[in-house]
Amino acid sequence: MFDLFRVVAGNGKAKRGNFVQAITDASRRGVDILNLSIGVHHHEEPGGDCGGHCRVADEARLAIESGTAVVAAAGNRTKEDSLAVHCPAVLDDAITVGGFVSHCRNDLIESKDAGQYWVRNDETLVGPYCGQRGCGPADECDAYRYEKPWQGNVSFHNAVPDVLAPVHHPVGTEANPTLQSGTSFGTPVVSGSLAAIVSDLTVRGVVPSPVELRRAVSLGASHIDEGPLQKFDASDTWETLASNDFR
Repeated sequence: MFDLFRVVAGNGKAKRGNFVQAITDASRRGVDILNLSIGVHHHEEPGGDCGGHCRVADEARLAIESGTAVVAAAGNRTKEDSLAVHCPAVLDDAITVGGFVSHCRNDLIESKDAGQYWVRNDETLVGPYCGQRGCGPADECDAYRYEKPWQGNVSFHNAVPDVLAPVHHPVGTEANPTLQSGTSFGTPVVSGSLAAIVSDLTVRGVVPSPVELRRAVSLGASHIDEGPLQKFDASDTWETLASNDFR
C-alpha cells in the first residue's frame, strides 16, 4: 500500500523535538512520501546557517536514505528578514518547493463566470489572479496568464528550489474571500501529485527511489513567464518517470 504522510506546523510553530520525532516516525513506518510544510529558520541556529547540519536535517537525511522521499517547503520571507531556504529543504536530496503566482492580464471581467479573481488582504484589494478556469466561455487561460515567482519567497542564496508551486490559498466565503500565502500551501500540491504518480507507476512495476523522484520533478518542470526557476508539472514528471530511458 502506498503511503503519504504530511507534517504541518500549527500557526507556523512547532517544537523542534516534535518535528524531529515526526520525521523519525514516518521513516520507521515506511512512509513513501513525507510532506513537510514546515522548516527551521537558519537564524534560529547558533552561528546562523546550519548548512544542513542539525537534528532536523540529520533525521530527514536518514529518512531519504531509508527510502522516504522528503518534499519540503523552502520557507517564507518575513517582514524583518529575507532569511534563507529552511532546513531540511536545504538538503541536496530533499525535493525543495518554492512558490509562484499566476496573475490574469485580461481585461477585468465583471462576471461570476470569469476565471480571474480578486481578494482582500488587510483592507487592500489584490489581483486579479488567474483561476485556471479561462476568462469566459470561449477564452483559454494561456493567452492571458502571467506566472512569476512569489514575492514572499525566501532568499535562495544557500539553495535553489527544485520546483515552484502555487502558494495562494483562498479562504472565507466566495463573496468575501481572503488570501493565505506560503510555500507550505505549494508543498502538498507537489507531494500529493507525486503520491498519485508513484501509486500509478507502482502498479505498472516502476518503483522510483527518492533520488529518482527528485530528478524527475526537476526534469519534468515547466517554464514560467518570469525568471529561470520552473514550476511543477505533474504530467511531464509522470512521463519522465515512466520513460524507459530515465533509469
